[in-house]
Amino acid sequence: MQLGTLVGIVGLLAVAGQVFFANRDSFLTASQMQARGFPKGLPLLYHAGIWGDLVIFTPLLAIIVSLYSDRWSADDIFTSVGIGVVSLCVMGFIWVKAAEHGLPEAHTYGGSMTTAGLIHGMYFAAAVAIIVLFFFHSGITQKAAVIVAVILAVHLIYGTHIVLGLFAPSWYPDRPHKQILTWVIVLVCWSALVWRCLAL
Repeated sequence: MQLGTLVGIVGLLAVAGQVFFANRDSFLTASQMQARGFPKGLPLLYHAGIWGDLVIFTPLLAIIVSLYSDRWSADDIFTSVGIGVVSLCVMGFIWVKAAEHGLPEAHTYGGSMTTAGLIHGMYFAAAVAIIVLFFFHSGITQKAAVIVAVILAVHLIYGTHIVLGLFAPSWYPDRPHKQILTWVIVLVCWSALVWRCLAL
């Protein structure tokens, strides 16, 4: 089995695992969440980033690994995984704190991550590592970088719940498009993508 295929399978299993555990925790749908005693929050099925992981991001990661993994050294992989883990620690802290003082969601509530959240965190760390490997250790063309950067830029918009906030369902009172932290995260990531594409 090719490594890229394995990455795709593991990525899809990570999404399936999140669905399984969110359902077990009664946080898969809005009706489950409300029946559990949370009138407002973010059930997993409405987490747009999960749908992106399923249909766009996991296939993208599998393609990247299939095309470029033979160019990566052990040191490249070790450094990139380290960056992925550090990114997870930072974002995990933000996710937990946001849910501790705000809306509960399928990935985190009550000041801790759920099992679905832990799976999501591992997926996030691995995805960051692969993206770092792609942009810095793959000898890519500027065209390839721009294509992946555009996909990532779009993923950031729905993955940070901006789109869900615009639809404003009654059980999701947050408005990420009006929050400074959301745009700081998006703009920092966009700036890094633009910088890397221009540097090639």
